[in-house]
Amino acid sequence: MIEPLHGVHTLGTVIRALVVAALAATAVVACGSAAAAPAASTHALSGSGFAAHYPLSWSSNTKTSGGVTAYELSSHGSLNASGVPAAGAIGITVQVVPMSVLTAAGAKDVASLTPAQLMSGVVGTPPNAAGVKVATAIHSVHFSGDSAAAMTLTYTTGGTANVQEDQIDKHGSNVYLVELDTEPSMKAAGEAAVASLIESWTWSAS
Repeated sequence: MIEPLHGVHTLGTVIRALVVAALAATAVVACGSAAAAPAASTHALSGSGFAAHYPLSWSSNTKTSGGVTAYELSSHGSLNASGVPAAGAIGITVQVVPMSVLTAAGAKDVASLTPAQLMSGVVGTPPNAAGVKVATAIHSVHFSGDSAAAMTLTYTTGGTANVQEDQIDKHGSNVYLVELDTEPSMKAAGEAAVASLIESWTWSAS
């Protein structure tokens, strides 16, 4: 899990992690186009500065605390406190963190930090995760026209194998975090769901 995405470390802890990253960050190391009109088989998802679509059959849940909003999407059931879906399901979490929240928490020069620098300070796993491995190190990706960062972790949680793929972007006055959580056998389907979400993503005034 990316800490800003899930309640296991709480949003307050996430903000502290971001502040630490901002204070100690060092340099770490495509383009989207207008999305086609979504099919009738999707739900609209909208938040501060963005709009996107997700499958009609999926469920959604929204949590807000301290100015930070998390949108939890699941192919069936709900996500647990660590953002992990039920067995056989795909979970996607989108979190919007205003840069003003980070600044108010004591972060320095948030606007100058790269997505990779933020990623290195906030990526985490559930407290009961075992055998954590970095499957794909932090690397650059494109996110709806922006330069963003991504990484993939694998581990076992609650006796179930989990693939965690994180993306982080900065746009306007917000930091946007998108995380996929699913079992290895569902990885391809999960990545397709994330790709569809991001393909439908459009930016709007915050």
